Amino acid sequence: VIVRRAVPVPAELCAWLTTQDAKGCLEQVRVTAGLALAGAGSATGGILRGGAAAPRAAALTPAAASDGAEVPPDATDALPNAVVLLGSEPATKRGEMLLKVHLMHQQAVENFHARRARKVELLEALRQKAEGAGAAARVSFLVEAGLVGRLCGKGGERLKKVGAEHGVEVRVLDGADDAAPRTVIIMGDLDGPVAKAREELELLKEDYPVEEERVGFVLSKVPEISRSAGLAYGKWTGKALELCGNRQQIDDAVMLLDNHNEYFAVFEEMGRQRQEIQRSFEALDEAAAAAGLAPPPNARKGGQRGSSGKGGQGRGRSTSATDGPIGAPRSADGGGESALGATAANGDDRMSSAGA
Repeated sequence: VIVRRAVPVPAELCAWLTTQDAKGCLEQVRVTAGLALAGAGSATGGILRGGAAAPRAAALTPAAASDGAEVPPDATDALPNAVVLLGSEPATKRGEMLLKVHLMHQQAVENFHARRARKVELLEALRQKAEGAGAAARVSFLVEAGLVGRLCGKGGERLKKVGAEHGVEVRVLDGADDAAPRTVIIMGDLDGPVAKAREELELLKEDYPVEEERVGFVLSKVPEISRSAGLAYGKWTGKALELCGNRQQIDDAVMLLDNHNEYFAVFEEMGRQRQEIQRSFEALDEAAAAAGLAPPPNARKGGQRGSSGKGGQGRGRSTSATDGPIGAPRSADGGGESALGATAANGDDRMSSAGA
């Protein structure tokens, strides 16, 4: 005997009954329980097809029911609110038990998806708010992880200061990991203040070309220039001097570097003249030694070469303005008289004795 049993479905699962997933589930129940037919419908109108209620399933013949045939729909267009089972009494009971297990788990799945959808919607709203999607004016840029501290300042004081000065809001978003660049977002009501805040905060990099013969001279000035201009850093890359800072800081550093470079030729000429004077003094020493008026240069040691030796003020010459001209050899008693002068005086004495 074919009997009909309608199993109510919770309201939150009525829409699910119209899906392909539900159709596959009901087919599995039909086969497992040995039912003639299992389909979505209503407790009073029978099985649905195409979203409309069908006439009562009792009108089906056993042959039609066993073939899974469905009757044409009428004009009703409500969602199904039950599962209609056709088959023997034992089969419909088994089918109902199986169906309730499916409905219990499916309800948990549907609830999960509903909660997930709400959370995803909330997260998207928060993300847009964090990124300033609704702001009238908005800009963003990347900053290296190692420079985030300099950009933010101690406790974020620099960001707060810039934000207050320009009437904008500044946010720093986390990167994918600790080493990844950070995204800085600046939001405000007008484009002008937002652009000014970016110019003050964004750390740029710019290469300053240096001629090979000037590398040592320029690098000796970098620490002082970095402090004066407020650069994040200035470092030699092997090809150029890399400057890092905001636009104004880099412009100031370039100005100072250009100014120092203008003096490079002057210092080169000063060095050349210094060496030339040094060679002149050495030539005088050698001439005096050759004339027998002074010990040869390589024989001067100890006090005659000065207390600083090789690394001193140069071949033992006086460092005091009162000791005689720069570069003049000191006398043995430290009085500043040159060896050449002392020798000449001794020569005068010898000539006087001979005349007597």
